[in-house]
Amino acid sequence: MARKNYKTPAQYKLTDLEHDEEQPYEIDLAPLLRQSAKQNSQSRVNRLLYKAHVVKGHGSLKRGDRDTDVYRDATYTMILSTTIAKIKWLRWLPRVLMPSKYVCNLALACIGFEINQKDILVKQIQGVQGMKNELKRIHWEKFLLKLVEDWAHANGFEKISVLKAEKNHWWHVNNSDAKKQRFKMHYDVTAKRSGFKFCPEEECYVKRLIATA
Repeated sequence: MARKNYKTPAQYKLTDLEHDEEQPYEIDLAPLLRQSAKQNSQSRVNRLLYKAHVVKGHGSLKRGDRDTDVYRDATYTMILSTTIAKIKWLRWLPRVLMPSKYVCNLALACIGFEINQKDILVKQIQGVQGMKNELKRIHWEKFLLKLVEDWAHANGFEKISVLKAEKNHWWHVNNSDAKKQRFKMHYDVTAKRSGFKFCPEEECYVKRLIATA
């Protein structure tokens, strides 16, 4: 049973957010984390170490005077963060035991999307540079896409689409073949593995939703 202080996706409309306002997305992440955990990593994925936030606006995201290394390519962004000790010598402690005043939230990855009248378009699925080790236990791309899909479903949207890698704004910006392959993994492969079907007319991967709102 979910804790009483958890919220549901339907309680977040997002369009009410002010520009650059970052808000905790306080749903129960545990089921989705278990579903997204890599094989043999389920027991090492602690839901207490992960947080989700939503924010409106484009460009670099800061938390106070600290840069998160998240650059937002869409109007709305969901961010996966983890807790980490501010002081290096405390990092040997289990993070759930660290005093809160010594802990900060560190952005790990993000998913950016546009909200239209009846549908959602995902334009960005991106890990934060240097966070590969923190993300290695979960299929974070699928986690983030499912996070947005569940929100869209709960709020009555009829369709969610994922932009194919080659249509991404950054596809042609000094990218090597290796980087382009990573783009395809983040977008095309993630969409296919999440049950999306390619629509040639829209040049996107599409999934129809059954509205519950």
